[in-house]
Amino acid sequence: MRAESISTSIDQSKMLMNEFGLDIKTSDMFYGYNELFNEYDNAVIIEEDDHFELFPNDVPSWSLTRLIKLMPTLTEYGRLSMVRNGEEVTEFRYGTDIVFGSPDPVDAAVQMIEWLLVHNLIRR
Repeated sequence: MRAESISTSIDQSKMLMNEFGLDIKTSDMFYGYNELFNEYDNAVIIEEDDHFELFPNDVPSWSLTRLIKLMPTLTEYGRLSMVRNGEEVTEFRYGTDIVFGSPDPVDAAVQMIEWLLVHNLIRR
């Protein structure tokens, strides 16, 4: 299984941090940069009790579970729900009007997190 299917990709992680200001302390994984091969290794899980320090080129990553934990259960728009439409699409919804869906559940969760950050519904 590729790391992107269980956690945010490097591009998604950088966007959440740089464009939306998500705190890296909320991440639960990271991509370590391998200077020997000039590339990133697969995402590594950070244990709950671990105090970690990222090296300059490392990139934090968020698992689907962590992204869901970051989402509030209630907002002014209603209650959060996650819907799996068969095997094809996972949707995150607030009420009936706010819907983000994708075949990749992490991508759908990232879209919802971005929307929540833009609307100041998540602490950064």
